[in-house]
Amino acid sequence: MQKDPHFIVATPGRLVDHLKQRNLFLDGLELLILDEADRMLDLGFAEQLKYIDDAANHRLRQTLFFSATLDNTEVNEIAQLLLREASRVAIGSGIDEHKDITQTFYLADHLDHKEALLTHLLTHETIKQAIVFTATKADTVRLSEKIQALGHTTQALNGDLSQAARNKTMDSFSRGHFKVLVSTDVGSRGLDIANVSHVINFDIPKQVEEYVHRTGRTGRAGFKGDAISLIGPKDWYNFKELEVFLKRQFSFAIIEGLEASFKGLAPKKVARVTKVKKEEKNHLQQPKAKRNTGVKKRFDVSQQEGFEPFRLPKNKRTLPIDDSED
Repeated sequence: MQKDPHFIVATPGRLVDHLKQRNLFLDGLELLILDEADRMLDLGFAEQLKYIDDAANHRLRQTLFFSATLDNTEVNEIAQLLLREASRVAIGSGIDEHKDITQTFYLADHLDHKEALLTHLLTHETIKQAIVFTATKADTVRLSEKIQALGHTTQALNGDLSQAARNKTMDSFSRGHFKVLVSTDVGSRGLDIANVSHVINFDIPKQVEEYVHRTGRTGRAGFKGDAISLIGPKDWYNFKELEVFLKRQFSFAIIEGLEASFKGLAPKKVARVTKVKKEEKNHLQQPKAKRNTGVKKRFDVSQQEGFEPFRLPKNKRTLPIDDSED
C-alpha cells in the first residue's frame, strides 16, 4: 500500500479492514471492478460492498459489475445501489441448454440408495476426473472416505478448510493429482478444468442457480461432459423448482438392479384465499348494533343442527362410576 499501486486486487472484507485502518484511500478511484458479485453476496459481503462504494464515491468513477446471475433480487438491489446509468451486457443465459453437457437424472429411495448409485456410476462410467457435489460439509468428508475405499484417489473440499488449504486442494485437482473431488458449493465457481468429464449432484442445491454453476464445471473448452443428479424425497421440490427455472421437463434414467420405488411427491398445497363478496364486505363494515345486556339469552340446543349435547342421566347429578376391575 505504501508504494502507491495503480491496481489493487482484494477481497471485500480485507479491503474494508485497510480502509478502516486508514492504510488506503479511494477518493480518487477511477475504476471499481466487482467480479463474481453474486458470490460475494452469497458469502455475506453486502455491507462491505456498500462501504467500499461509499469510500470510492468519485464522481467520475466507472464501475464494472460481473455476475453469473443477474436475474436475482439481491443482485439487482446491490447493482442499483452501486451503478449509475448502467448498461447491461448479457452473454448467454442461465436457462440456455449447454450442447456439450449431457444431463441425466436418477431417482433414489434414501441415502443408502444414493450411495449405491454413486458407487455404480464411479465404477462403470468412463471418468477422467469428477466432482461430486453435496449439500453438507460432513458429507464431503464421509463420501470422500467411501470413494477412497473404492480405489479412487479423492479429496474433500468445504468451507471448514482455510483459504490456503482450499487453494491447495483445487490446485492439486487441476493438476490431476487425484481423480474425484467431493465438494460443497464452494467448488461450484472458479474451477476451469478441461479434464473434468463428470459432475455428480449427490444432492440437488436449494438455489437453482447453483445447479447451473455446478454443471458448468464440466463440458469446458469444447470437451463433452456429463452432469448426473440423484433425486431423493428431500430433493424433490428443489428438483421441481429447477425444472421451472430451466423451463424444461426431465425424464429419469434407470440402472438395472438399482431401480427406485420412489416416484415423486405430490405438489405442495397452496393456501386458498377466499374472496369476500361485495355485499358481505359492506355488511361487515356496517357498525354493529348495541347488545341488550339486560336480558340473558339461553343457549338453545334446538338451533344447533346436527349437534347433540352431552346430557347427564335423569335424576342423576353425577356420572355413574364403574368400580369393577379389568
